[in-house]
Amino acid sequence: MPRKFHPDGLPYQDQSDLRAQIRSPWKRFFAWYVNHAFNGGFDEINRKICAYFEPNPSAAILDVGTGDAELLLWWASRIGSHDLHALDAITNPHGDRVKTILAPLDGKWPLEDARFDVVISSQNIEHIIDTPLYLDECHRVLKPGGYVVLATENIASWANIAALLCGWMPFSLTNMFGYPLGNRLIWHDNLPKEDLSRFYREKLWGCLGHQRLFTPLALRQLAERHGFRHETSFGAAYLPFFGVLSRFCSHLDPTHCHFIGIKMRKPL
Repeated sequence: MPRKFHPDGLPYQDQSDLRAQIRSPWKRFFAWYVNHAFNGGFDEINRKICAYFEPNPSAAILDVGTGDAELLLWWASRIGSHDLHALDAITNPHGDRVKTILAPLDGKWPLEDARFDVVISSQNIEHIIDTPLYLDECHRVLKPGGYVVLATENIASWANIAALLCGWMPFSLTNMFGYPLGNRLIWHDNLPKEDLSRFYREKLWGCLGHQRLFTPLALRQLAERHGFRHETSFGAAYLPFFGVLSRFCSHLDPTHCHFIGIKMRKPL
C-alpha cells in the first residue's frame, strides 16, 4: 500500500533519517519507536478501512482531503471502480484518473446533492472547526443507501490518556496551533513562518493542525445525530504496542486504539 502521507496529509515522515541525526540514545530509541508504532498504526487503519468497502464497479467515490491521491487509488482498487473524485485544497498528480474539486473542506462543498455512492474521510474530521456542517455535507452528497467510511485519531487512546496522566497535552492535540505544544515527547515540527502567517491571516485553522478529537462513542452519536445509520466501528494502533501484538489488542479493545473509524450509511 502507499506510504507517502502521514495522518496530517503532509509528506510521510520516516524517522529512520531522523535517528541518524540524533545523538541521545533515548531520543534515538523514541524516533525508532515512532516509526514502528505510530506510522505502523496509520498503515493498519488504512488497511482496515478497506475491509468495509463493498465491491461495486459502478460506484462514484469521493475522497475528502485526498492529498496525493495514492491512498484513493489503492482504496478504489478494492472497490473496483474508476469513477474517482477528490475534494481538497491542493491538486494531485493523478488528474488523468481522479477528478479533483478544489475547495476548502471546512465549509459548503461545491458538489451536487446525492452524487456519490461512497465517501471516504481519513484523518480529516479532526482538522474541521464546523464538525456538524462537515457531517451534513457528507450526508448531502451521498446517494440514499450510500455509505461513509471515516477514520480519525482517538482522544481516548492509551497513549493520549497516559499523556494526560503526566499533566501533558494529549499526543493527538499537540499540533493544534502549527507548532508542538505541551508534550515533552512529541515529534511535530513547527510549520514554516510564512504558512503560519497565512493560515492565521486567512483563519484557516484546520491547516494549523488538529482542532477536534473524538471517541468511538462520540463518532457513533454524531453519525446518528446527522441522519446516518451506524453500521460498525473499528480501531488500529494499540499504543504502546506495535506489530502483531498491537493488531491483537486492537481486535480485543478498539475503544482505546490510537486510530478509530466508523462506517455509516445514509438510509434509503
